[in-house]
Amino acid sequence: MESSKEENASILDRASRATRGKRMTKLLDDELEEDELFWNQEALKDEENDVEYEEEGEAVDVFDSDFDEDESEPDEEGENEPVDRTLKKKRLIYPGKPSAKKKKKMKNLTKSGKEPQENEEALDPSTPSEHHDTHDDTEAERTLRKSTRTAVVVKQAEREAIRAAMQATAKPVKRKKEGEEKKMTQEEMLLEAAQTEVMNLRNLERVLAREEEISTTAPPYAQKAVCAVTGLPARYRDPKTGLPYATKEAFKVIRERLAEQSSRAREEMRMDELSQAISGQGFTSKRKRSTIPNSRKTSCPRVFARIRKFPADYDTISEDSE
Repeated sequence: MESSKEENASILDRASRATRGKRMTKLLDDELEEDELFWNQEALKDEENDVEYEEEGEAVDVFDSDFDEDESEPDEEGENEPVDRTLKKKRLIYPGKPSAKKKKKMKNLTKSGKEPQENEEALDPSTPSEHHDTHDDTEAERTLRKSTRTAVVVKQAEREAIRAAMQATAKPVKRKKEGEEKKMTQEEMLLEAAQTEVMNLRNLERVLAREEEISTTAPPYAQKAVCAVTGLPARYRDPKTGLPYATKEAFKVIRERLAEQSSRAREEMRMDELSQAISGQGFTSKRKRSTIPNSRKTSCPRVFARIRKFPADYDTISEDSE
């Protein structure tokens, strides 16, 4: 805290310089001078003897005797026509640039429109150097105008040459008048009909060949599966039998049929074995296993694993027969 207080005291007790603020005051003075030069130009001043603009004194309103009567409004288009006024273009000089006075052009309002040159020289307060500057400006403007005119003329000539070349190269279009259509003879009509017939036959052959190609290459339409019990469109398929079914009841019916077929097959096998034993053939000779008569193929070979029968011993069969 003490050190900060000492620093503040040293800053406050600093000795004042003699040249402090000189540059700032100089810059401010220069800026004020430039502002005065800019706002005191002739282009921004109001001319005292302005011929184009004159103030009119306020006239006293005088009313006629027929002021209160209603009258038809006349056409005021001719009275309110705009008056063209040629305003004098004055040159602005921006601050920071050297100012140059422009020569004033006095207008002659006399009827003759001519004044002696001595009066013009007496009224003209411009110096010879200013006159030389204005002369240079006018010459520069003239050269610019001449260059722009020549450029415009050259461009116009080029356009005309291009148009002429395009018109020369373009083929004339012959327009048929109304009612001047060419009448065909009978031979020409028959020839045209024969040509169109040949073209139509070729197109027909192409279309037919394309249809045949599509029909041969396209895959066949997939037939929708139908339930084996109800006849409705099937949504499921039995894994054992491979039959399609639509409802739960149809699935039960399919399984019942499968059980009935398996029981019938067992009974048939038993009857065959008994008939062979009674006939006396026995099981001495080798033979193939009997197959279950089933028109439909089963998907699983283990369905009838429990139905298989093994041949019995010969001694037991002989004892039964005795």
